[in-house]
This record gives sequence, structure tokens and C-alpha cells, in this order.
Amino acid sequence: MKISIEKSCYMIFTKSTREELTLDLKIYGDNLKRQDEIKFLCIRFDSRLTFSPLIDELKERCNSRLNLIKILSNKNWRLHHKTLGNLYKSLIGCIIFPI
Repeated sequence: MKISIEKSCYMIFTKSTREELTLDLKIYGDNLKRQDEIKFLCIRFDSRLTFSPLIDELKERCNSRLNLIKILSNKNWRLHHKTLGNLYKSLIGCIIFPI
């Protein structure tokens, strides 16, 4: 099995605000690039482990779907509150609680 250098990178997790540490990591003689944010198994990690990039992405996705529910909840559409609840569960629930 061979490791792909183009897809490989490294990240240093720290809460320190001091000067950033850089390492000279190599695979097959090529340097690995350092990232401040990595997406791994659909979860975004940042170097301080605050998960703010993940939360921002989830907020953005939920807000766009909530706007649709707000439009459909207008009295002119005459949707039952249970129907709106089911829409919420199917549109927002799949983002917040993925199976």
C-alpha cells in the first residue's frame, strides 16, 4: 500500500497562542504540507479544536432549510402543524442527527 503525498497533510493541535510550530515531516522524500483545518470523515477539525468551522457549516445548512420552512408556514399555504413538524424533522434532523 502506498500513501498519496498529494492527499496527505499534518495538523498540530494546540491551545497555545505563541509562535506556531512547523515540522519538517517527509514521506518518500517529499515534505508534507501543514493545514490549519482538516475535514476527516465529514467532521471539520481546526488546530485549536474549537469545532467552529463545523458549527458554522451546520448553521449555514440549517438556516437555508429553515427559510424554506418559514415560507411554507405562512397561513396562505394552510399546512397543518404536524406537517410542518415532519418537514422540520426531515430537513433539519438529518443534518443535526445523521444516521
